[in-house]
Amino acid sequence: MQAVTLVEGAGPRTGAPPEPLRRNREFLLLWSGASMSFLATRVTAVAYPLIVLWHTGSPLAMSVVSTAALLPLLLVQLPAGALVDRWDRRRLMLGCEAGRVLAVGSVALALAAGRVDVAHLAAVAFLESALAVFYRLAERGAVRNLVHPAHLPAALAQNEARGRAAGLLGQPGGVLLHSAARWLPFGFGVLGYLVSLVTLLFVRKDFQAERTAPARPGRLTGEVAEGMRWLWRQRFLRAALGYVAGTNVLFQMLALALILRIKEAGLPSATLAVVVGIGGVGGLGGALAGGRLQRLMSQRTLLIGAPSPGRC
Repeated sequence: MQAVTLVEGAGPRTGAPPEPLRRNREFLLLWSGASMSFLATRVTAVAYPLIVLWHTGSPLAMSVVSTAALLPLLLVQLPAGALVDRWDRRRLMLGCEAGRVLAVGSVALALAAGRVDVAHLAAVAFLESALAVFYRLAERGAVRNLVHPAHLPAALAQNEARGRAAGLLGQPGGVLLHSAARWLPFGFGVLGYLVSLVTLLFVRKDFQAERTAPARPGRLTGEVAEGMRWLWRQRFLRAALGYVAGTNVLFQMLALALILRIKEAGLPSATLAVVVGIGGVGGLGGALAGGRLQRLMSQRTLLIGAPSPGRC
């Protein structure tokens, strides 16, 4: 489930023609750093259940850690959307990356020392996922202030392609790194977040327009409640979000069941790299076909029909 954040208008509006997006230094720095951050998140996400199941043999422990990683998507999205619009986005993103370096680094060090602690893994999985929510929302808003309005659709399309590529490469990459050494996926995560942090330091433009008046802290709860009331009044959105949330939970359960089945069959964890790689190709194909399908079918038809192959 993704939250939608309303942000200020994009970029400077001058009479001079805008520089091409491929020469926009600020956007390219943010985009490349965020690419490494997204890839790191994908790599570590698949590593958590692998670490727990392969080194404790407990499906229950695997479920606990996986649930901890998913909870922020449910609990943090709405308050994060309100807070991101109140806080300085650059400092917030720097804090998110620094926090993830420390948290994920603690897992890498523990695993390198031969220690697997389920409580530690669950806590870090929750924290990493929560910081990822804040980072994504802040980055989405920052893009609108770094590019010219005419280039915004292309910039957002590049961000979407980046996310798909991270999903395609990150999951099989995380499995293969785990097969080589169990700490490696988290070591890669630390590297990815460090690269992202450094690139943020070199972006010179502001990530948001200057505020004319400070936000009132007491209104946060009211803003979140107002957003919830607005969403509840939108019948289609309400149904669609419930449907998507339900299918996301189902697919997560299927993914965990697949990992468990591979483990019970006595197959090496690297087998999972092939499976998730095929799934990533399917996701990329769906993304490429999405625009055409939206022109041919209604949103209702797509929502109902998309999960149908999974029921076969």
